[in-house]
Amino acid sequence: MNKNRIKEQSSDELTELRQRVAEFEALEAQHKRMEESLRLRNRELALLNQVAQTLNSTLDSNQLLVIVLEEMRRLMDVTACSVWLIDLATGELVCRQATGPQSKGILGHRMTTEQGIVGWTARHNESLIVRDAQSDSRHVSLERFSGLGLRSIISVPLAVQQNVIGVIQAVDTETNRFDSTHLILMEPLAASAALAIENARLYQQAQQEIGERKLAEQALKAEQASLARRVEERTADLSAANAQLARASRLKDEFLASMSHELRTPLNAILGLSEALLTKVYGSLTEKQSKSLDTIAKSGRHLLSLINDILDISKIEAGKLGLRVGPVSVEALCQSSLGFVKQTARKKQLRVSLSLDSTVTIIQADHRRLRQILVNLLDNAVKFTPEGGTIGLKVQGNVERQVARFIVWDTGIGIAQQDIKQLFRPFIQLDSSLSRQYAGTGLGLALVQRLTEMHSGSVALESSVNEGSRFIISLPWQLPDESHESMNTGVQTARQKPESTAQSTSPAMASGQRAATILLAEDNEANIDTVSTYLLAMGYQVTIARDGAEAVQRTREKHPDVILMDIQMPGMDGLEAIKRIRADGNLDRAPIIALTALAMPGDRERCLHAGADEYLPKPVSMKNLITVIKAQLHKQGDTD
Repeated sequence: MNKNRIKEQSSDELTELRQRVAEFEALEAQHKRMEESLRLRNRELALLNQVAQTLNSTLDSNQLLVIVLEEMRRLMDVTACSVWLIDLATGELVCRQATGPQSKGILGHRMTTEQGIVGWTARHNESLIVRDAQSDSRHVSLERFSGLGLRSIISVPLAVQQNVIGVIQAVDTETNRFDSTHLILMEPLAASAALAIENARLYQQAQQEIGERKLAEQALKAEQASLARRVEERTADLSAANAQLARASRLKDEFLASMSHELRTPLNAILGLSEALLTKVYGSLTEKQSKSLDTIAKSGRHLLSLINDILDISKIEAGKLGLRVGPVSVEALCQSSLGFVKQTARKKQLRVSLSLDSTVTIIQADHRRLRQILVNLLDNAVKFTPEGGTIGLKVQGNVERQVARFIVWDTGIGIAQQDIKQLFRPFIQLDSSLSRQYAGTGLGLALVQRLTEMHSGSVALESSVNEGSRFIISLPWQLPDESHESMNTGVQTARQKPESTAQSTSPAMASGQRAATILLAEDNEANIDTVSTYLLAMGYQVTIARDGAEAVQRTREKHPDVILMDIQMPGMDGLEAIKRIRADGNLDRAPIIALTALAMPGDRERCLHAGADEYLPKPVSMKNLITVIKAQLHKQGDTD
């Protein structure tokens, strides 16, 4: 019995020992499996770390995608892998890279987010394991493109900060190939890949923008260079054009100066002789002769006014006409302006009206030019008003707007509205036919407008055909004060005093005094005869010089009391003669009057700068000439 008990006990112990051995072996196998799993996990983590480092080492998107898919395929030991990225332009998923057998067949293939496993993953931003694709309704077969009959699919979204940029997939031809352990491997890999793909995309975008910017900069530089060339070419063209314009302007000025001289020189003889004959220097005249001479004088003065109008227009357009602004008596201005047309108006039996605003007494303006404006308008009013009509000059002041208005009106033929615009253009006549009734050059109104604008004023016109016209000149106006009144009085006194003093005595006629000697430097025989005859008739002694050199020589020989110096003469001109006379210290300083047909801008200044005491443009009134001679002799006497 004891033996049996011992056998039973031994059997139990053996069984227990066997169980423990089995348990130990199971534990040892489990430990080995755990060690293998840990070894595999460590290997996977090491490979993931290596892949992450590799991904971070490149910004080339194609190279990056190849690295991701090759490493994933090797780690997971699957048939094929692919990356699908969202096209920002269309929102579709595009297969950008794939590895595995016949993977090139699906490259570039497109699917919407509503199609296939890849679309579902992107749309829901969730990982998905498909154990048998053939039985999954979401699956869209691409076998005809790749030639692979896929069964197992693991699909993981590529997302950056919850923003899905694509999907990464691993596929296999066997069913039930993937489980959660594969997700543990793929999801960190997908996260690293998504960040690397986004960085590569941003880098490529930046590079593209940099490239575009460089291209834009290059294009800009090329455009700037081209623009600089065009500017240089344009500048050269403009310089050439400006040179041509300057030359044309110079030639025009020279032509006008020459024509002015050529026209004024014979006019001087015509007007001078007419005046001498009318003053009966050469003897008495019949009534018919007097009327004929008066007609010649008026025609000459009319021709002179036309020449002056042409020169004034040219000066204004060249910017060489300046204003001498000062206080002007409005009443005196209006009376003197009407005086120019009263005789013509009387011949046409026209009534002349003058209406003055008592508040407008003084205005700041150029007296001569403002009178020229009014005379031109009044002359037109007389010309275009039939016999028996009425013309008028009216002055109004607007205190609030500080504007003075000069209104020249008539009851004449009027102007059609369509013709008003071209009325102020130079050389324009509304009736330009050969048989036109009214003569003129068409310069008067052009001068009116330009001279008014130079005064910072404006011209307006109201007119009706066969009813008459109203020309309104609006000028800036300052209310009169004591300083203006005193200034105006001073101006009038200064103008009147020299003239009255000069006329009070005549050195040529005073008893007990010798007749003053006048040296006339002139090359035109008609002018020599006209001026010398008149001077002799007025009791002066006259010496003639026909060029500048002879004028210098005669000055040294005769020591004249006054020198009348023409400027344009053969050989030595008048300016050079004046300079030489003034430079000779042995000569007394006789007054020199530049008596010349030069009347262009700057001519007066050049004559005075050379040493002349006075400047008179031809044609000159003989009476005015005598007045100026007397004034110079009187001044010289005071100096002596």
